[in-house]
Amino acid sequence: MPLSCNFTELKKSIERLRLASPKLKQAIVDACAHTVLLDNKVTDSEADLLRAIAMTLDCPIPQFLNPQRSVIKTETIFSKAKLM
Repeated sequence: MPLSCNFTELKKSIERLRLASPKLKQAIVDACAHTVLLDNKVTDSEADLLRAIAMTLDCPIPQFLNPQRSVIKTETIFSKAKLM
């Protein structure tokens, strides 16, 4: 049975987490990553949610989440900037 989601409470929680120290934010992302890896499988939903959490908390995205994707994205951004 899926858990119900209260977006008002979720927003409040995220706002509180954003006020945490960088070290605590990274610890939260690390704990989420360990949870995702617990069954040795990473679903698309788990990967997307973990990326969203890391980005929301201004933390690096864990390396096991397709590190090439971020490199390609950065290269694309720089290429476009040179064209302008």
